[in-house]
Amino acid sequence: MMKTYVLVFAMLLTSTFTFAQGGREAYSQGDKTLQFGVGLGRTGGYYNSGFSYGFGVPLSAALEFGASKYFSVGPYAAFASYSSRFNQRDNFRYSIFSVGAKGSFHYLSLINGPLELGIDESKLDLYISIYLGLAFDKYNISYFNDYNRSYLDFGTVIGGRYMINEQLGAFTEIGYGALAVWTLGLSYRF
Repeated sequence: MMKTYVLVFAMLLTSTFTFAQGGREAYSQGDKTLQFGVGLGRTGGYYNSGFSYGFGVPLSAALEFGASKYFSVGPYAAFASYSSRFNQRDNFRYSIFSVGAKGSFHYLSLINGPLELGIDESKLDLYISIYLGLAFDKYNISYFNDYNRSYLDFGTVIGGRYMINEQLGAFTEIGYGALAVWTLGLSYRF
């Protein structure tokens, strides 16, 4: 019985070590990655008298440049829009656009080895990001003038990217990000 446990443990250890050594890491210095995402749970928006106009499905794009072993930087842009009709005669439209910079700290390689997690770093990238930019929003109600404003947009997220192959991956981010609380999307590394 003990031989079986030792054999299974040795096989797992060997396969994990071999698996972790295969292929390019999911994140490395010099990478260029383009991400497209769809947000769930909107952030931001215009609030008036307790009624929120912050609806719509946010769409986002970001371009990351691997600046060092642990840090990447790049631009991002996001957009969301919502329109409706109420009182059978009045139209309402709200839109928001955010643009700025995104900086990420990629930490998986710092915890994977010391904690002996055995995670395949060629497939998975874990990171924490900071978004800093400007947001421009506009709303219009048919019987009022348009209202426009701009403001500083700041947020932090924790994210993960799973590489399906050398170039294509899927990602998710949770936190106050590019106009969404939760973003799902695709990554393309070139």
